[in-house]
Amino acid sequence: MKKICPITESIKIIGTKPRLLIIRYLSDSEKSFNDLRRVCMISSRTLSINLKYLLEQKIIDHKSMDNKNIYFLTQKGKELLPIIKKLGNWGLKWKVC
Repeated sequence: MKKICPITESIKIIGTKPRLLIIRYLSDSEKSFNDLRRVCMISSRTLSINLKYLLEQKIIDHKSMDNKNIYFLTQKGKELLPIIKKLGNWGLKWKVC
């Protein structure tokens, strides 16, 4: 029986640049689709695909306001923030950016 590594499984879920950007930009406030497209600087198609995935994983959720969807982090998504911040700090320390 093959053992599953929780680290690699976690990276599979959040480990793409668009997903990390979406989580990062939702960390300070909820945002509409167009807000996310603008700040993440990714195509509408890429954003749609990744929002759908993050919704399925229950990392983000959305609500309708004024005929548009507003996206926000769930508790599951908020628990990722310290991990993402530590990754950023590591990158700054070792100048990987």
